[in-house]
Amino acid sequence: MKSLKHILLYALLLVSIPCRAINYLLRLNLPETSKTTPKFCAFYKGYQLTFKGSTCALQEPEPRSSFTLIVAPEVIGTTHLALPEDTTARLFNLKKKKHEWLIEEQKPSSIIPDDAIVFLFDPEAISELTPDNESIQEKETIPLPTIELTGTEEELNKAAIAACCASLDIRALHRKKHES
Repeated sequence: MKSLKHILLYALLLVSIPCRAINYLLRLNLPETSKTTPKFCAFYKGYQLTFKGSTCALQEPEPRSSFTLIVAPEVIGTTHLALPEDTTARLFNLKKKKHEWLIEEQKPSSIIPDDAIVFLFDPEAISELTPDNESIQEKETIPLPTIELTGTEEELNKAAIAACCASLDIRALHRKKHES
């Protein structure tokens, strides 16, 4: 009977220990000519991400080895997010292999995966994704590949405003803003 008490006490202790979340940093690199940082709009698992400048954090309770990133000017949906017909979008599969990110661009389907990072922006303003493989370690903060933006300051601001306006539709349908 004494051993059962110890087992139950140990199980209770394991349940009460807070789990540390893993932060994945999503960064945007603006052209050198940009003097201001536009207000960016992105969602992850139904939560609006909060950008501090050109960086935001996604929290996961467990380490992830892959992410899907969708860049589109707008999305629609009630039960699932989807791309409107004739919408130009880009889909990137990010896979972590040991201490490096592998980036594969694919043609997006109309339905967006539930756990995709949805970055509302003009996909033509994305020149590339660059991995920060030197900073990847098994630690609490892991940088995702950096989204390299291209265009004039006016074009980037116009794309950011259009994305924020497009996000008004999905904000009402999804969870409240997630503070990170």
